[in-house]
Amino acid sequence: MARYASEGNEIFVCVVSNHDAPIYSSEHRERTKREAREAHRIIGVKSTLFLDYSAVTLNDLPVYDLNRSIGSVVKDIAPSVVFIPHIGDLHIDHQLVAKSALVAIRPHTGCPVTDVYAYETLSETEWNAPRVENAFMPNFFVDISGYLKTKIDAMACFQSQLHSPPHSRSLEAVEHLARYRGATVSAFAAESFILIRSVLR
Repeated sequence: MARYASEGNEIFVCVVSNHDAPIYSSEHRERTKREAREAHRIIGVKSTLFLDYSAVTLNDLPVYDLNRSIGSVVKDIAPSVVFIPHIGDLHIDHQLVAKSALVAIRPHTGCPVTDVYAYETLSETEWNAPRVENAFMPNFFVDISGYLKTKIDAMACFQSQLHSPPHSRSLEAVEHLARYRGATVSAFAAESFILIRSVLR
C-alpha cells in the first residue's frame, strides 16, 4: 500500500469486522480503530472505512447483508484494483469477507475492477489445516525494498495486536516474511499475493 500510494494511487481500506462484544470491550474496539487509522496515515491511505461488524459473530450474519455492505463500498469507491483476504485463512471472518468481496467484484458489465489479489496475513494464513484448498501459493510479488521501514513503522502502531517473537504476529516476523518473499524473487524485501483475476482493457 505504501508503494502504491507513493506512486500516486489513491488507497482505500475497508475494515469489515472488529473486536466487539461479547469477547472484547468497546474500549478495545476503539483502540484498534485508532491504531488502524495511525498505521494507515503512515502508509498514505486516503480513507479508512469501518463497517463495524463483530468478527466473532460475522458467521451469524445473513450472507446477503455482508454481500450488500461490501458491494456498496465497491460501488461508492469504484476501485480498479482490489486486495482481499486469502480465502484459506484460519478465521471465519476472513473467509466470509473474501467470499463476499468476490461476489461484490464479479466481472459483470460495468464492474470497474480489473485486478484482484489475495494477500497473506501472519497468524492467519499459515495457521489453518494443511489442505490443498487452504494453501497460499503466491504468483505475484511486489518489491517493497524501499518501503520495508514504512511497513514496519505502520505495523508498530498495532500495539494491542502485537506479540513478542517468536510469535508470528511480531514485528520481527513481519520483517522476516518480507525478506523471505523478497529473496524468492531476488529483492531485498517483497510482499506476495495470489493473482485471482486480471483483465486487460
